[in-house]
Amino acid sequence: MIASTKRGIKRFVAIVLLILGGFYLLVSIGVIPTKIAFFGYYPDIKVLAIISVILIAAGLLIDDRWRNQIKNAFS
Repeated sequence: MIASTKRGIKRFVAIVLLILGGFYLLVSIGVIPTKIAFFGYYPDIKVLAIISVILIAAGLLIDDRWRNQIKNAFS
């Protein structure tokens, strides 16, 4: 029961990171015109694109199922 709850929380966090990373990626390429501020710092397009790729990669690697699929694809 605890393992399934932990797996569910990890899946939720992974999906949130994927959505946030996708949003940042759309902002960085100019599809969504908005400004993103990190505690008063406004990153430029390149930094925002790097942050979005890092968030998407972290989201994919947090979830066990997606991590196993990625590992099996490269083996």
